[in-house]
Amino acid sequence: MQWCDERLIWTLVADDGRQFTARAVVSAVGGLHLPATVRIDGIDSFAGPSFHSARWNHEIDLTGKRVAVIGTGASAVQIVPAIASRVSQLVVCQRTPNWILPRNDRPYSLLERSAYRWIPGLLRLSRWLSFWRSEITAIGFTLRRKQVGRGQKKSWHFLSATIPDRELCHKLSPTYSLGCKRVLLSDDFYRSLTLPQVELVTDPITRITPEAIVTADGRERAVDVIVYATGFLPFNPSAEIAIHGRGGRVLSEDWRSGPQAFRGVTVAGYPNYFMLMGPNSGLGHNSILFMIESQVHYIEQCLQWLARGTLAAVEVTEEAQKSYNDAMRERFRTTVWETPPEQKWPLPCASWYRHASGRITALWPGFAVGYWRLMRWPDRLHFRASAR
Repeated sequence: MQWCDERLIWTLVADDGRQFTARAVVSAVGGLHLPATVRIDGIDSFAGPSFHSARWNHEIDLTGKRVAVIGTGASAVQIVPAIASRVSQLVVCQRTPNWILPRNDRPYSLLERSAYRWIPGLLRLSRWLSFWRSEITAIGFTLRRKQVGRGQKKSWHFLSATIPDRELCHKLSPTYSLGCKRVLLSDDFYRSLTLPQVELVTDPITRITPEAIVTADGRERAVDVIVYATGFLPFNPSAEIAIHGRGGRVLSEDWRSGPQAFRGVTVAGYPNYFMLMGPNSGLGHNSILFMIESQVHYIEQCLQWLARGTLAAVEVTEEAQKSYNDAMRERFRTTVWETPPEQKWPLPCASWYRHASGRITALWPGFAVGYWRLMRWPDRLHFRASAR
């Protein structure tokens, strides 16, 4: 993607060489779709099939195989229960345990389905109740840290009630605040770990051989297939697309110290370029669809400026973007995602929410309705004067 200052257009070049021009570009490539790879000594020497969870090899039948799943995050809690009963041996490699709450999944009864179909407004009411139950969770994440203790007790009770083995319970018990990493929902992950053919491994992996994984305690575990449930690169469209803005600047270089944007939608130096699920617009407690809808509404109004000729190009100022990101960093200081230096417990945690630079770039540090209110109307004062 290349911006032209003279013509005020974007030129987009596809892999096959085709070129397109556009007055404005909306990036809707997704927030969690690029696999995060791991660096393990000997990883390329493994002789059997190995693949990331997002690049699943459906030609491999896991029935009766010895399988290793590396990771115990959101991907693994879906994969492990689905394959545990089919494999001959399952090694689940955990780096850090996660807070897990029951999903309480169940079929809807005929009476419930009939009520939702025939009673006006009932389905909408149910949706709103679900939204606000989730929204209340943000109080503990952003305002009153001690309130997450209720969720932690619920998770501990769920863990101890499902797994009678005290040693296994200890391995699965987090030492950081609930919400610091993504809270997972699963009815059957814990139960899967109690099966005789399943082993939870918490020692770090030191290397991979052609036929096994080797952990720090020196043990070799022979496996036929390795599944990497190691997550994704979050909220960064520049990771896969070369985006050149005004004056030849390159977005991947501008974001070397972590993605930064204005309200998760626009970036200084990149006129008429808009993002869905941009930096600091993810959620740890509610629906990302609600955030995307707020962004679409905001972008539509910016595009109206172009359509009406109010602005020749919509570009946020450097000052507005810096001020916004400085405010974000201040807001994070009082949340569960930042651990005070004097705090002894819960311990600090590392998660994909935080960039290698130390800044939290994936999350919105507040309520979803707060973001919705912020995105209701774009303010011309935040944008460069570029009238026709």
